[in-house]
This record gives sequence, C-alpha cells and structure tokens, in this order.
Amino acid sequence: MDICIVVPTYKRVHRIKETADQLKDFNNVIFVCHKDDQPSIDAVLELKDVTLVIDLQEPSGVNATNAGYKAAWTDLVAIGQDDFTWHEGWLDKAVEKYNEGYKVVGFNDCWPGHPEIGHAVGWLVERDYVNQVGLTADTKGVIFYPGYKKNYSDGELNQYNKFKGVFTIAFDSKVEHLHHTMGKSQNDETYNRLEVFRTEDEILFEQRKQLYWS
Repeated sequence: MDICIVVPTYKRVHRIKETADQLKDFNNVIFVCHKDDQPSIDAVLELKDVTLVIDLQEPSGVNATNAGYKAAWTDLVAIGQDDFTWHEGWLDKAVEKYNEGYKVVGFNDCWPGHPEIGHAVGWLVERDYVNQVGLTADTKGVIFYPGYKKNYSDGELNQYNKFKGVFTIAFDSKVEHLHHTMGKSQNDETYNRLEVFRTEDEILFEQRKQLYWS
C-alpha cells in the first residue's frame, strides 16, 4: 500500500537508522528534523529512499508532526514518533479498521490500559478527512492543534474524534511506545524540555473541551 509515514525526531540520532530499518519495506518515510538539530539532519541525509522535512518552527513534537503531515501526499498517512517500535503487520491491522469506516485509527502502543480506554499516541489517518473536516474542532489540515506545547495534544485528538464517532483502536496493530516511564528507554532532553508547560497544556485542553464536549 502507498502510504506516507511521518516520524518527527529531535536529538535522538541513535533512533533514526533503527527506525528506518524497521520501516525499510515502505517507500514514503518522512523524517522531520528541526533546523537547529544538525546531527539529526545529517543522519537522515545518510539514509536512502526517505524524505527529509526541516521544521522551521519552535522545536516541539506538535510542530514537527504538523510539518511532516503537510509534506505527505498519500491518501492514508501514518503518524509516528522516533521512540516507536513498529511491529510486524502493524499497517495491515490498522487498514482493516480503516476499511470498517473509521477515519482515525489508533495504534496499540503496548502500554497497559491504553488500548482499552482508547488512548493512542500514533495513528493512521485519512488525509482527505484531516484536510476537509479536521481532527480538531476548529483547525483543519493539522494533526495536533498548534496551540499545545507538548502534552494533551494527543488527548484532544483521541477524545475529539471519539466524540465524532470516527476513531477506533486497532488492538492488533502494535506500534510500541518505548517511553522512559515504562522502562523501555532512557530519559533524555527530548522528553523533558517541554514538561514545564504541562499545566499550561492541561488548561488549554480543558478549555478546548467546550468546543465539542456536551
């Protein structure tokens, strides 16, 4: 299947080739690097058959994901991160759910409890739906509402699209999140740098619920 896979990455050079190797069977992998992260840019340039997008905004996963999505050109787009393990069969299982009529299919991030409550941190999305209807209540053509610094951006995506009835989790589509709080990776600057905005992000999330929650 022709599909773009968006992978934002920031100061994790060691994850770039490993991610590319996992996704070597896909032709349209888009790595998004920040303009000031030259080591990551260089690492992506060493790869073959991938697309490099350089994000000129403030460095954040929110901004990088939106920049990568805007560069995608296929009907379906997979949204990832640089701390994912893409398990065999992840795409086929997600497409099965998409074919049932869902426009936003969350991957199983392999965190206990997350799939059961409908929480995902990576998704398969239909590009026409994102552009024409939108994944947020008031902003089309983006994955995350741009006002978030980091936290709760995925929460709004999940919650809003569940409210709209277009979201589901593909339990058998395992895209494992190697987050440090689960002991699957080391804590680092990328995890920590925007945590100072957690309360600000939470307030924004609660305020924006009023746009769709009744």
